[in-house]
Amino acid sequence: MSGPTFVDVTPDPGDTAPDEELPTLDAWPADAPPPRSVVVFARPCVMISCSACHQDYTGEDISLHFDSVADAIAMVLTSEWVLLEDGTVLCEDCANTERCKRFGHSTIRVVEPFTSRPGSAYRGFSHPGYSYCERCDAKVDTEGK
Repeated sequence: MSGPTFVDVTPDPGDTAPDEELPTLDAWPADAPPPRSVVVFARPCVMISCSACHQDYTGEDISLHFDSVADAIAMVLTSEWVLLEDGTVLCEDCANTERCKRFGHSTIRVVEPFTSRPGSAYRGFSHPGYSYCERCDAKVDTEGK
């Protein structure tokens, strides 16, 4: 039993149609109506961004656009983002930072000092111990308590 047979179907250069450029425009005249085959929708939309870090409210890595402010706020209220009483909108990270500013840090995690293992890229390097807030990730001074 033999393997598959391959046939070269590349046309001879004389058998192909010449490449021709379609006539195109570089711009559409501003005062002309849109072409019949183009449907143009121009309408305002609403986007939400964090008041602190200016990150856009996104869904699956794309910025979301809403038809109204009410629709945008409704979406924010069903997410980890927050709407403060003064109308400030904060993403999850900035909301956690604001909570810690207003109410103090939450659970404090302590990382003990350690020296990197001999096989690591930082072999022999001594890492100082530190404490951090589990909610906002800020380093916290536990020595002064």
